[in-house]
Amino acid sequence: MGFPQPRLMIFAAFIIGLVTPGMLIAESKGNIVNAARSDLPSTIQLSISQPPKPLIQLEARNASLTQILQRITEKTGAIIHYSVLPEEPVTATCAGVTVKNVMECLLGSRIDRIYRKLPVQSAILATAKTNIQPVEIWLLGSRFGNAVSTMQCTFDGSRKTINTRGNTSDSDNSPSKSLIRMAQIDNDPRFSELRKQALSILAAQGKTGDAETDAEITETLHKALTDEDAEMRAQAVFGLMQHDNTDDTVLLEALKDK
Repeated sequence: MGFPQPRLMIFAAFIIGLVTPGMLIAESKGNIVNAARSDLPSTIQLSISQPPKPLIQLEARNASLTQILQRITEKTGAIIHYSVLPEEPVTATCAGVTVKNVMECLLGSRIDRIYRKLPVQSAILATAKTNIQPVEIWLLGSRFGNAVSTMQCTFDGSRKTINTRGNTSDSDNSPSKSLIRMAQIDNDPRFSELRKQALSILAAQGKTGDAETDAEITETLHKALTDEDAEMRAQAVFGLMQHDNTDDTVLLEALKDK
């Protein structure tokens, strides 16, 4: 009876720790208009109706996205992580039964994000205050531009965006491209969990069928082999076992403590 092969040993050691969270897209309704009008006063109104079915209603006029997000966290208990946000003033009208509903309407396709439920104890405390299920959200600004746009959100989650100035390439907006950008964030501890989740999804999803995207995924996984975080290296090893014919010695080296 022989010894297990190295790739099987690697798989057995790290498959249990694999996390593959889903990218959640919630229902929403409302509209958002970006308007660079610094001469107008800014207002933000966020109300939460009472049970049995709480409804979050957001009305913002000529306010910065930072101010709006701060108000959402104050009123709902949500935890929102971000680094860079668009600077232009925002005018928005959004409503939904969850924080995700409102965020989907507010952000549209301009900002990549990942949602995660809060730990049980934190969720219980936050829900007791507002009756709204709180979430933790990571925002990654990757498609900021100077285009002025009007977004109309329907209740089934479908959207129609009209750009009045400038264009955004659809080729950069696929889920895999967004995950690649998230996984490649460097030197920012606030996004460490987002990096791990994004790399986890890339490692588990296998080939996409698009040669350029698959090459970028493989490159991202190879780069993660030398990451300081052991979890990132483990996810990269798992992914490369499926994506690439990387030498076993390289994979085993990545699993050693740095």
